[in-house]
Amino acid sequence: MRVLVLPFDIASKGAATVDALNKLKGIEAKGLFVNPNNKVTKSKNAVYFKVCYFKKSPFLWIYIYFKKVATFIRLIFWADVIHWIWDSAFAGQLDLRYAAMLGKPGVIEWSGSDIRYPEKAEEINPFMRGIYSRGYEYAHIESRAASDKVQQRFARMGYFPLTTPEMNLYVRKDLFPKTYITLHRLNLADFPRQTATTNTRPVVVHAPTQRIAKGSSYILEAVEELKKEIDFDFVLLENMPREKALQQVKQCDIFIDQLILGSYGLASCEAMAFGKPVLCYVMPAVYNNGLPSDCPVVNTTPETIKERLRELLLSESRRKELGALGRAFAENRLDADKAATRYAEMYREVIAFKKSKKK
Repeated sequence: MRVLVLPFDIASKGAATVDALNKLKGIEAKGLFVNPNNKVTKSKNAVYFKVCYFKKSPFLWIYIYFKKVATFIRLIFWADVIHWIWDSAFAGQLDLRYAAMLGKPGVIEWSGSDIRYPEKAEEINPFMRGIYSRGYEYAHIESRAASDKVQQRFARMGYFPLTTPEMNLYVRKDLFPKTYITLHRLNLADFPRQTATTNTRPVVVHAPTQRIAKGSSYILEAVEELKKEIDFDFVLLENMPREKALQQVKQCDIFIDQLILGSYGLASCEAMAFGKPVLCYVMPAVYNNGLPSDCPVVNTTPETIKERLRELLLSESRRKELGALGRAFAENRLDADKAATRYAEMYREVIAFKKSKKK
């Protein structure tokens, strides 16, 4: 079975999936990604196209564009099944139209702003209420119309959604009677468990990639207040290469993800894989929609961040306990190799369904 994963490598999930699939007997997987950056781990089994702007380098843009078109045509034709991530990579959805013309079966994996929209977000998550008018970084791309448009696009292709428990809340069940649930995934071999740190005092790490979306102001306020009573170090991971950022997470004692969006992301997964306790807000709807009960993330809101952080700063034994639980969760639930086995069966199902529709 030939599997093509494309076209956006969101949070390294595309690369991890391709590499894991190639470990399975009878499967050949390739990746084709158009958003390379220094924040993802690349795969030797994938083709990457760098971003180029026409106004800056028109001849280079033309060269890259036609090379990209040719590569998409070749690999989509090659594939037995397509694992699509996010949306089309071309204006006019040329890649989707070509895949549809060839009748290629597939799944569509949505990851966040591709189908999240204000009305639903505010309904299920109290901390999203009003945020769209307060500088929320993704407000300009999240709308009900945009969500409906992309979902209808893939429904017409006969694709099946593959989503986390959070994103599944946004999937239109009238368009997709069957969906697949997944968790985030990573190449566990890249994240050796850190059994202990050599820090003389606790080190807390937070990566404020988007400060409003992550609720960084609440975190910074809590940190400043706690520093008046507890001796600890605080590190902000901003504007640094991925490898350096991962090294900081590997050496920390506590990792804080986000307090607003309502579910954990890849950053939490990486911290858990390293055996670190994680503070993050997970809304009740996510638990009710399939998040495993053994998820050890310390559920934390803007109102509780100070107290939750204080508890971990004052208890080394609790930090070690949560770290061990996090590593176990990563091994049991987040390992891309284990996910690949499930995905292989999923691909076979969608291929069989496509064939049955042709009869």
